[in-house]
Amino acid sequence: MDGKELKVKSAEETVERLLQNEGIILNEKDKVLPTLNSLVKPNMEVKITRVEEKTIISSKIIPYKVVKSLTTIC
Repeated sequence: MDGKELKVKSAEETVERLLQNEGIILNEKDKVLPTLNSLVKPNMEVKITRVEEKTIISSKIIPYKVVKSLTTIC
């Protein structure tokens, strides 16, 4: 979690309860495998992928050419 590996022993039944008991707070978009409602099994590995959304706004001058043309209306 957050670049760390934790080894824990727990009597909790589900992954969600295990994480709560360990004080691990999940953000809305974080991914957990196995799912939060999965039953905890001996030697089970739980992976948390932290998901962070960012909006990046950037400005850039784009060179362009202006082409003028003369048209005649008949």
